[in-house]
Amino acid sequence: MALLFQYDRENLLVYQFGYAKATQLQALRVALSSAPSSERTAVLKHFGQQHGALLVEERTPVLFNMQSFIPIETEHSGHPHANQETEPPEFRPVSPPNTRGLIQEQELSPSFLNLETYLKKMLGDETRVRIQPQQSLLWIRFSANENFYWAGFPSPETLEMHDFSSRTLFLVLIVIGLLGLSAFALARYITQPLAKLASSVNMVGRGEYPSPLPVSGPSELMALNRGFNAMMIHLKQVDADRAILLAGVSHDLRTPLARLRLGVEMNIQDQSELKIMIEEIETVDRIIDQFLDFSRTDSESKSLLQDITPLIAACVARYRHNNLDVRFTPSPNFPSLLIRTAACERLILNLINNALSHGKPPVEISTGFNDKVAWIDVFDHGAGFPKENRERLKAPFQRGSEARTVEGNLGAGLGLAIVDRIVRLHHGKFDLLNAPNGGAHVRVTLPLPPG
Repeated sequence: MALLFQYDRENLLVYQFGYAKATQLQALRVALSSAPSSERTAVLKHFGQQHGALLVEERTPVLFNMQSFIPIETEHSGHPHANQETEPPEFRPVSPPNTRGLIQEQELSPSFLNLETYLKKMLGDETRVRIQPQQSLLWIRFSANENFYWAGFPSPETLEMHDFSSRTLFLVLIVIGLLGLSAFALARYITQPLAKLASSVNMVGRGEYPSPLPVSGPSELMALNRGFNAMMIHLKQVDADRAILLAGVSHDLRTPLARLRLGVEMNIQDQSELKIMIEEIETVDRIIDQFLDFSRTDSESKSLLQDITPLIAACVARYRHNNLDVRFTPSPNFPSLLIRTAACERLILNLINNALSHGKPPVEISTGFNDKVAWIDVFDHGAGFPKENRERLKAPFQRGSEARTVEGNLGAGLGLAIVDRIVRLHHGKFDLLNAPNGGAHVRVTLPLPPG
């Protein structure tokens, strides 16, 4: 682009100069044609003074030494040498020279070659252009009245300066471009490890374990990545120890609970008292189940593209089999999602358990989607969620207010925390809301798969 601009600008300046000189010489040609021969010298002298030009008449095919490009003093000429000239440029007739060698022509630049082509088109094929660099003159040969003349004009230095400035600008642009590419490469060299680190941090926030970061790049980033990798190893070990602890405690608790239930059923005759004790044992058993669910990370399981509608329907069927009022309204043409099946099953069961334990039936489940996300809505007819407690309730071991707790259904406060962890594992969003007509509204939003 810069080269094209330079070329067009250069040609424009050449044509401006050429047009001006061609117009002047055409006017001189007309004046010489109409003037008597005795007045032609005066016409040439007037033109030279008016335009600052040096004019000489060519009387033989070889007139000038093109190396110095000044009129050659001959044996027949009574005029002084041009180097001794102190008068303003004027017309001087020159006699045929007595040449003693070949004339060498000054090589022209592309700009002046274009100028010569243009002047030939305007003044005729006999037109020639030569440069006299020592005196900064540009000579143009033209014909008038079957005679040939050379007109020396001050060299168009603006063109030469433009050539120099254009080349300089082009080189500056190249240097700036190289510096910009170098800066971009350096910035990418520094920021790419930071981008990987930021992505890994986001994965940790969703409950996933990213792959170890490469220990490369600047020394500061190497130290940062090395520390992050060590932290991830420690977190994995902590999670593994926690899972083993919770699983062991849950297993050890379930064995005496099973014995306790068997002893109660065999020894207590009062049916009402038996029912109460069995319900208490079942409550402890549900709390143990929550501990086990919370200890599972699910980060190692693979996501599969599948329709979640049958999974929700199967979960609802379990509760309806036990005469619990849980209803499901699936959305037609619901898209398949990338989900971890076991984790999503626990998500749905915990949402229904939360609605039954802390709300009032019926529990209504529905699905929906748009062009970007899909969602699962769970409604109950209880007291709803206090606005100031909604985020707090997503944390582990947090219970709602007494208004949202059904008598005898106290839990460990892990149900919504389990849901929140599973939703983050699926890159989704988990919102606790209130229904317009009263009751709690829980919405789980999951992204649609790409493509």
